[in-house]
Amino acid sequence: MESNDNNFVYLLTNTVLNGEWVKIGCCKFRPNADSQFIKQTDLPLPYDIRAVLETPKAKEVMNMIVRQAAISKPLQPGQNQTFINLPLKDVVELMKGIASILDITIVFYHNNIPINHEEDDEATDEEQTDDEQQKQRKPRFRFSMVGIHVGEYVTFDPTGEKVIVISDQKISYRGRNYRLSTFTKLFVTADLRTNSDSYQGAKYFSYKGKTLFDLRKEKEEKNLLLEQ
Repeated sequence: MESNDNNFVYLLTNTVLNGEWVKIGCCKFRPNADSQFIKQTDLPLPYDIRAVLETPKAKEVMNMIVRQAAISKPLQPGQNQTFINLPLKDVVELMKGIASILDITIVFYHNNIPINHEEDDEATDEEQTDDEQQKQRKPRFRFSMVGIHVGEYVTFDPTGEKVIVISDQKISYRGRNYRLSTFTKLFVTADLRTNSDSYQGAKYFSYKGKTLFDLRKEKEEKNLLLEQ
């Protein structure tokens, strides 16, 4: 069912299940509305993501939650163990307990959008090769580098969504604020996901038909010519 290369444990609900069951599973990439297991279901409606926990021991953590849930509600003969017959709030409490012991943060979702994700992630925006790592790192992308002002819109190319620029380094989408790289990691479509799940955000957004990455490159080349 799941591979040994899983990094995320997720909890899903479905309107058809009337709040009586929670779907649990683990996967390699951070779940989003485009994840196959959200849409591809035998139920009439797609699932809703409710909580996600990131850990390199995703399968073990998932099994721990299933075992703890079985204490409260024993498994029925032949029951699919990826479904827990408890209300969501009870399963979330089990996940919180395990997350606290392992010192892991749970990300909660509403309408398949994370509502408490660390948007100020200081991890690098760039996925680098070994050769690139030997070069001096460029400054983090800022909208002012390419003449884009607060209040203007840029397009997230994988989905075509337009998002508003709210500061020199952040955008806003459905009431939440993100850096470009964080937004890309959360919402990039499955066909564009990288094995490392890290992204140079400027390559995935465009302004007036050009990617932010290309706009920055053009600006830097122009400035270089002026200096000569």
